[in-house]
Amino acid sequence: MTASLRVNFLAPTPQYQELTVSGTLNSVEGRKVWVEMTLKAGKTICATAEMLAIALRK
Repeated sequence: MTASLRVNFLAPTPQYQELTVSGTLNSVEGRKVWVEMTLKAGKTICATAEMLAIALRK
């Protein structure tokens, strides 16, 4: 479950163009997972994001 999501919009995201989303796992502490993400259109970085996800208890 997403606990926190911060997005930085850096450039307009074009329509009708292939987009690439990539992520990097930064840290795992128990049920908490921190991830950094990037959205690109070609070589242009359109947005970056940081997310904290928490695994639900069983």
